Amino acid sequence: MKIEDQTQTAEEVINSSQMEEDDEMFTFDHLSGISQQDMEQVAREIQAEFDLTVLATALKLGDPAVADKIRGSMSIQIKKELDEIIESLPKMKVKEVEDEQQKILNLVKKMETEGQITINQSGDSTGDT
Repeated sequence: MKIEDQTQTAEEVINSSQMEEDDEMFTFDHLSGISQQDMEQVAREIQAEFDLTVLATALKLGDPAVADKIRGSMSIQIKKELDEIIESLPKMKVKEVEDEQQKILNLVKKMETEGQITINQSGDSTGDT
């Protein structure tokens, strides 16, 4: 095998690893990069899939911009209920919060894969705020 062939193979490996890393690097804070319209769909889907306690727990350590965007996509009554749950949550381990965030991230990734929403992984809003 020539050196050029080995280099090309190494480049392919690096590119492949980078793509996997990018996917793994999508965090709960990146949800702020979802347009407000798409976030409304996400909020409805979260409410349909999970108890509000999952969302409340996930928001506990999340970026306030994400919390504001999600809360802005909910009815006043649901926001009030969510706030009450957040206030009543006991202290939790970071791992517990991250587990709940991962449930929501998996749902969001599924919605993106199915073409229901678009995610801008830079964290910047792609639509109206």
